[in-house]
Amino acid sequence: MRFCLEAGEGSTLQLRIGGKCGPTSGTPVDLEVTVRGTLRNGTQSFGPSTNLTGDIVWVQSTNGIDLVLNATRTQVFNPDVFTQLGIDLTNYRIIVVKSPNISTLV
Repeated sequence: MRFCLEAGEGSTLQLRIGGKCGPTSGTPVDLEVTVRGTLRNGTQSFGPSTNLTGDIVWVQSTNGIDLVLNATRTQVFNPDVFTQLGIDLTNYRIIVVKSPNISTLV
């Protein structure tokens, strides 16, 4: 996150994603990404209230996969997490959202 925010939109950099909480988090993935968008202190709508998402970045890997990463461990409830970065969700055939509330037995 911090590296992407400091590099700024349009920058290309090597990024290690995931696997930061221990062995059960899986193996980190190393990617070359281009920063497509950044947002400080992001929020999302949740019914009549607002939920903080922290800093958010939109990156695109060299294999064409777009990723949205946020600083605050929270679940995505609303498409505005994406649209506030300028992402038009109708341009995508598949959208996958990782939830911190899903766990597997090891």
